[in-house]
Amino acid sequence: MNYTCRGALACLAKRKDRMHHDARRHAQVDTHTVPAATHNVMGRFHMQLARKLCGRNQPSHALRSKNIAVNFRVWPLTEHWTNLWKFKETVRFVTNHHSKLVEALNAGTTKPKKGAQTGAMPAQPHLYSFPTTDALASSLRRYIIHAQNHALQHHTAFRVAVSGGSLPKTLAKALLAQGNQTPEDTVRFSSWDIFFADERVVPLEHADSNYKVLKEELLDKIPTDKLGKPTVHVIDTALLDDPQDLADEYEQKLVKIFAAKDSVKLPLFDLLLLGSGPDGHTCSLFPGHPLLRETTGWVLPIEDSPKPPPKRITLSLPVVHAATRIAFVSTGAGKKDIIKQIFDEDSGRELPCGLVNQSGDKVSWFCDAPATEGVSFPKKSSL
Repeated sequence: MNYTCRGALACLAKRKDRMHHDARRHAQVDTHTVPAATHNVMGRFHMQLARKLCGRNQPSHALRSKNIAVNFRVWPLTEHWTNLWKFKETVRFVTNHHSKLVEALNAGTTKPKKGAQTGAMPAQPHLYSFPTTDALASSLRRYIIHAQNHALQHHTAFRVAVSGGSLPKTLAKALLAQGNQTPEDTVRFSSWDIFFADERVVPLEHADSNYKVLKEELLDKIPTDKLGKPTVHVIDTALLDDPQDLADEYEQKLVKIFAAKDSVKLPLFDLLLLGSGPDGHTCSLFPGHPLLRETTGWVLPIEDSPKPPPKRITLSLPVVHAATRIAFVSTGAGKKDIIKQIFDEDSGRELPCGLVNQSGDKVSWFCDAPATEGVSFPKKSSL
């Protein structure tokens, strides 16, 4: 067995101990050719193995542009011996097919993924700037309904996660407005599954509760006889004494919804509706906080939030990146400095909002003119 194969097996061996630790995120090798590594549910591990097989000096885009004949699938493994068997199968496949893997990668016989070539410009987020909040709400309504209709063409529910702050008020203005009564302009709340991108560890009736804000600004005002009633997934207030237990329980809610039939590495929300703080935070992910480095968890606890209240739970950054669409709503002159930093300055790329922007053109910012004053990044005035 040559050196690169031994390196690959060592890479796999380091992960063996974790394979029976989390039943939701185990990997097995499949033998058919798949697209780029970024579309595999174990993409990070995929790239790590590819570098072991073909040399560390190959850049990521080169590995992605040569379709790799390995697909790491996630399996719901619940027993230690089953996990060990799967691990051995993975090792056996890498050992037996090592030469073919290297040959396929070096030959580059498959068609590169569009945009994966060296020097290709990364996709950019959309920054929309509207003269008034009414114009913003009108466009936001079209954007959300388009996302809803697209999602319902593929599955039975529209799965959304929302933040708190001033966002629910803007959502109410957008979603409760009188439409034109056509299917293309109808909010179908009866098909909505609403989750919270973050929540404060407080009772649901507490003034700091994101649920309370959403309930008062939007949920209580929905004409359910016409638009239906959404399903809202709230935190378990019996667990308020332990943020970790609260985060784990909320994560299990996501597992039951998103992994009911097939195990997945991350939940795939149809739409995230987020706000941006004056420090560049979003959800309850704050600048420089260790939670930004979390790579596997879905829902995370935080007990030292720099903004009160200190105890919260939040979706992780990988979950945010995994969403089909991500929309920020940010209004008012008080946001112009941070939005300029996020879009125009190098330091803004390391802020939580800037990190979310790395998801590219599936990210859209809905802002009013005062919030984007002085921003050099190209702005759009309509969808």
